[in-house]
Amino acid sequence: MNFDAFKQPHFHKPDLADCELREVVEIAENTHTAPYLIHSSTTGSISQDTRARLPSEEATKKRAQRIRRKKNPRPRAPTCLAELEIEDDDCTSLGGDLMLNIDGTFAS
Repeated sequence: MNFDAFKQPHFHKPDLADCELREVVEIAENTHTAPYLIHSSTTGSISQDTRARLPSEEATKKRAQRIRRKKNPRPRAPTCLAELEIEDDDCTSLGGDLMLNIDGTFAS
């Protein structure tokens, strides 16, 4: 059955406060800027309506942390030497491998 004939056009005025709020939340989600800096830098440039709807600094912080963790998860810690990956950048200035003994002294 085709429901396109039943659809009515839906129009309403754009909500400026909602647009400003989305911009602030996107900044918090997509940058590594501290939420308190985002709040302090944006509160002077947004309307009073937006300021009233802005989530608290703590809520913004938690939301940004959740999204950042989802986008950039921490690598799992190796449980054995076979899982340990040492990249080429981890070398001494002399070009040799950087290896330490259990007591923390350099291996020769």
